[in-house]
Amino acid sequence: MLRYFYFLPLMLFIFVFPVNADVQHDVQDGLYALGYEVKSDEKIGSKTTRAIKAFIDKNSSELYPDDFTKISDAINKIIIKRAVDDAKKVSWSYKSAEISIAADNHATNVFKGLDSIKSAVRSGFNNITLTFNCSGRERIQFDAPISYPLSRRTGCLIPYAKYGDDFSASRDATDIYISEAKKYGMTVTLKPMFLSLTRKNDHGYEYGKIPTKDFFDGNGTTFDGYIEIIKRIAKYSESKNVDYLQIGTEFINLNRKIPKSNRWSNIIKNIKNEFSGKLIYAHNLGPEGSRRDMFKYKEIWKSVDYIGINFYPSNVLNGKKYYTSAEIFRAFKKASVDSGNGIKSLQKLSKQFSKKIIMTETSFPTWRGSANWMFRIECDYDNKGKSGWLYTEGPLASKEPSLIAAQVLADGWYHTFKDLNFIAGANHSFWYLTWHDGTHYPEYNKLVGLGDCSRHIYKNEDLKRIISAYYK
Repeated sequence: MLRYFYFLPLMLFIFVFPVNADVQHDVQDGLYALGYEVKSDEKIGSKTTRAIKAFIDKNSSELYPDDFTKISDAINKIIIKRAVDDAKKVSWSYKSAEISIAADNHATNVFKGLDSIKSAVRSGFNNITLTFNCSGRERIQFDAPISYPLSRRTGCLIPYAKYGDDFSASRDATDIYISEAKKYGMTVTLKPMFLSLTRKNDHGYEYGKIPTKDFFDGNGTTFDGYIEIIKRIAKYSESKNVDYLQIGTEFINLNRKIPKSNRWSNIIKNIKNEFSGKLIYAHNLGPEGSRRDMFKYKEIWKSVDYIGINFYPSNVLNGKKYYTSAEIFRAFKKASVDSGNGIKSLQKLSKQFSKKIIMTETSFPTWRGSANWMFRIECDYDNKGKSGWLYTEGPLASKEPSLIAAQVLADGWYHTFKDLNFIAGANHSFWYLTWHDGTHYPEYNKLVGLGDCSRHIYKNEDLKRIISAYYK
């Protein structure tokens, strides 16, 4: 009872002394997520003060109204417990954790990534997705023998771990990760990426304007072409007993004509001549025109085994920075793309082509309001002060880190998709990124805040508890 005696003085203490903004937001956002009436507006006003008192009265006699760090921790524990207790194991066949191995060729951090595979197993995942870039300025060395590093044989940026760099023999990073995943009985997906073709300084192309012929057949100077590269990746995948090959991701961003091309039936037929595993193509549902376009990819959907969807409807909560998991559930359920319901459109697409859907990019960024722009994993600190909607309210606006925001988003996301019978599974992006721990990364993070607003999922114990509740 003594703590009530001090309540009024402590209220004054709150108003007089500055509070750490991140902790303050976590307290306000967390209280709102738990159903308390607060206004998360960067001020500890009367509503928040009353909510804090009510929370303390209900949950702990050892908390004091001015100890925001301990209050935040207590709120976080309750949010996690509530999400875990309410979870139900999914029946999905595909539960993947993605490792980005887009590091430099010295592979300095490949060894660290092995721990993330063990963590994925313990968290209930049954697949590892390995992502690497095949559209930098690397070129295929056509006369390279099979003993040469994979990067020289494919034109993809795949790190090569040399003897002495924590390894007893020189090996491609993909070899190392595939072997480790198989050791734990996991399946493996290879995910070559081509989206950096839009880097104008590297290739001279503008976003969305890459000529289809250059994409498929190469330009003769900086890029050897998708068809040649994917054939080599398919052959390598077969030799390593890879289970899934994601043959493309968001080609709509390169040129809307690419995924609609009539060349796909023949291209995928040739891929299948090299690779006997399952094929996935991933489409991003969110940008203008993306819902209408996905029904036009008939040659792709008829030929692959799974339809991949990166579900990123825009601004589903109208820019709101704090929410409950129930609000996220309702927002996703009614999310509209091109004047049509997103989830109902996915069900229609699955039925039309008799293919199940894999949610190929599942992202829970650690920043306030991330449910609105789930694809954005940077805090964009360097955009602070810029003018224009894109930088003030849109996806490139400067952001405030928040672990609680990611956990509430994850809870709402699972409630949205866990029982849909046309969903075969999900891939979780940003499980581990090898280059996060690179030499120059701290300076980069200070500039844009990538680590602050995405984090390695495998190091986020609270988020893993929610994921594990659905997967184990």
